[in-house]
Amino acid sequence: MAMPSPRWNAAATVISRRRSTSLPAAGLSAAALTGLTLALASCGDTDVAKSAGSLQPFTGTAPKATGDLDTLKWAVQAEPATLDTTLAVDSALTQSVANVVETLLRSSPSGKVEPGLATSVETPDPKTRVYEIRPGVTFHDGTPLTADDVVASLDRARDPDHGSVWVSAFGSVSSVKATGPLQVTVKLKRPDVLFDSYLATTAGAIESKAFLAKAGKDYGSPQVGVNGTGPYELERWTKGQSFTLNRAATYWDPSLKAHAKTVQISFLPDAAARTNALLTGGIDGSYELDPSTYAKLQRSGKGRLFLTSGINAYHLVPLNKTSALGDVRVRRALSLALDRQGINGAAWAGTGTIARGPAASGAWQTLVPNGRELWAEAPEPKTDLAEAKRLVGEAGATGKKIVLVYHTTFALFPTVANAVASAGREIGLDVQLRPQPFAKAVSVYFNPKDRRGYDLAIYPETPQTADPTELSKSLTTGNAQNFGDWSDPAYDALVDEALGEPDPQARAATLVKAQAILSEQLPWIPLVEPAARVFLRSGIAGAPTTIAPRQGYPWAALVGTGDTTSDQG
Repeated sequence: MAMPSPRWNAAATVISRRRSTSLPAAGLSAAALTGLTLALASCGDTDVAKSAGSLQPFTGTAPKATGDLDTLKWAVQAEPATLDTTLAVDSALTQSVANVVETLLRSSPSGKVEPGLATSVETPDPKTRVYEIRPGVTFHDGTPLTADDVVASLDRARDPDHGSVWVSAFGSVSSVKATGPLQVTVKLKRPDVLFDSYLATTAGAIESKAFLAKAGKDYGSPQVGVNGTGPYELERWTKGQSFTLNRAATYWDPSLKAHAKTVQISFLPDAAARTNALLTGGIDGSYELDPSTYAKLQRSGKGRLFLTSGINAYHLVPLNKTSALGDVRVRRALSLALDRQGINGAAWAGTGTIARGPAASGAWQTLVPNGRELWAEAPEPKTDLAEAKRLVGEAGATGKKIVLVYHTTFALFPTVANAVASAGREIGLDVQLRPQPFAKAVSVYFNPKDRRGYDLAIYPETPQTADPTELSKSLTTGNAQNFGDWSDPAYDALVDEALGEPDPQARAATLVKAQAILSEQLPWIPLVEPAARVFLRSGIAGAPTTIAPRQGYPWAALVGTGDTTSDQG
């Protein structure tokens, strides 16, 4: 049974199809977007966890901006190594470049996969997708967008020799061809329910073919930059300090006419520095908030803290299958040793939900109306030190070394790391901590060579789509995100079945079976599902509070002046 065919409406474009296929939502559904705003006023730092139960309904987005401003001052947690979306997907990169380089499809803050640089997609058969490219769009250098630009961009994103981080997202693709001046046809090796959702992320970022050829290996660097079609263009990259984006002189989408003339995105790795900048007016807003700062920000009176239900989760991920963690008994033991409620309180101020698997409850709820119930079919992690010690002994792992790598950009990482080390040592494991600079710690997720010498990492998993199928796919044999090279043929077969199933209820039923294997084998050890967060200074409004900034949506165009105290319905 196929999902109902969505009707896209953008710039008076109505989509028709010869044969309709579903477009899986790449963001939260309207119901799932009903998040929660934390009432922390008058709470001391030690009282934050207590106030976590004081939650009020929230619409999922900040109040709309009603006016323009000269400069929007924003902050991200680190300076990206590049603005090339094929080489990284970290938050600082995607938040910044999404406003400049647009995607073929678009995942809006409302959670819908909508037209982007493609006005429509037709699916004459389950393994064929035909994209009509939007006419009249120009890159910032004045050259027109054509099908050849789309082909060059998608081919680059799926090229393993280029080193693209998106190779697995394009694993079902056999060819990408221009079949008209403004038409691109993608042939798939097999049906893939996630494919259109990926094209609404930076996997589907479209750059000028000529600009790519001219820039070569310097594409995305401070010297060369990028050349997109978005509401902002890159003015300069001041190394070690900030990006400066200027409102594009012409832009095709009137619904995203930018409020701010200029956007300055500062690199502030230190959580305390970001907080101080928010409180003193050095910056107007940030998504990069350490939970340890929630109470201070909320009681400051300088703006509004938004915490909403998210779709990401934190996990402990084994990196080395030759370590003690290669034995499932040791993974189970470490899981049983963890006090997740204590970790949630210490690291996330009690605002998170205890995770049960790779996909968060919000992602399950996006897929089907009973998603949270299906998510809850996975067993709730428990603490049992006696059983954990027994398993370590049975595995012959007593005294075995496990090296845990993490970064200290957020206080929550050393908090979690110390809790894991303490739990591991209590059951006989020698957990050794290796704090590293942000870039080095994060590189273990992108470069297998950088995992050498490490056995375990704290993984802040942020999916690019809101379909739990994506995260299930992450742990299939050979997937780039399967950091510990775990493999289970029965699991792979179930995920393969889910990827080809257009009916969401049938897909969810298959994923429940796959999740049961993960709960038994623990290739990732679930920790906590945190709230999504953003802080806006008083008078600043419009920033999406959902996953949109991490997916490739040009969010900064929505931010301007407005009444931050009133919710948008």
